[in-house]
Amino acid sequence: MADHRVLIIYKKTPFQIHVVERKDPRLRRLRRERHPFVLKMERADREHRRTLEEVEKLLEKEGLHYRLLYRTEFAAEEGYDLIVTVGGDGTLLLASHHIRRKPVIAVNSARESVGFLCGTDRRGFPALLRKALDGKAPSTRLHRLRVRVGGRALSIPVLNEVLFTNPNPAATSRYRIRVGGKEEEHKSSGVYVCTAAGSTGAVKSAGGRVLPLGSRKFQYVVREPYLERERRGRIQQGIVNPDRTVRLVSKMRHGKIYIDGPHFFREVP
Repeated sequence: MADHRVLIIYKKTPFQIHVVERKDPRLRRLRRERHPFVLKMERADREHRRTLEEVEKLLEKEGLHYRLLYRTEFAAEEGYDLIVTVGGDGTLLLASHHIRRKPVIAVNSARESVGFLCGTDRRGFPALLRKALDGKAPSTRLHRLRVRVGGRALSIPVLNEVLFTNPNPAATSRYRIRVGGKEEEHKSSGVYVCTAAGSTGAVKSAGGRVLPLGSRKFQYVVREPYLERERRGRIQQGIVNPDRTVRLVSKMRHGKIYIDGPHFFREVP
């Protein structure tokens, strides 16, 4: 086991960032007043820290070589045999942009974290780690999307979803959409295109269908379409086979795509 090289990718909680590091005066005042909102943040922070400590202690106990990286510092999987993310789905999604082949154990670090894609928590981590090191852990292969902007492929593989939209959330997104042999011009709040793994979050809330986690199919959902009386859109939602494409042509002065949440985006010409 000692020959395995492990990388731990961790998040910082909102409490750590805003109260401890940035010393937000309003939150620090609310903490002194023991406001329930800040107390809840602090409890989640303690639980997250405990999870991270227990993950490190177990690796040390097993005699494993490991490195600890904050999630924004991670840029390459080379040099590691196993990657462990400690946080929630957001931490796994950020890490996934730099992972191609290496196995990942995603540990949900606190009950406040959204952890649909996480395989375990701190209680289940010891047993799952030993199975992984012995090559006996159950695994799920997740299929991802490839995105092209202006004919050029992005290097980041999409694990959850892409949101194509106007940068201003109060403004209308204008575009042409083509799926298969159908094409329409739309006004809406934007378009989601998601993998099976991404079908349980924002896309589901927008009216999409939940796909089996291992499915290679993907899905598109138009958000809040503006439907004119004389023209009822047909391309509003659908399941697409992996050999097909969804093509969007911007009709806006400025457009953006957001990949796997708010942290990574690209301008659309």
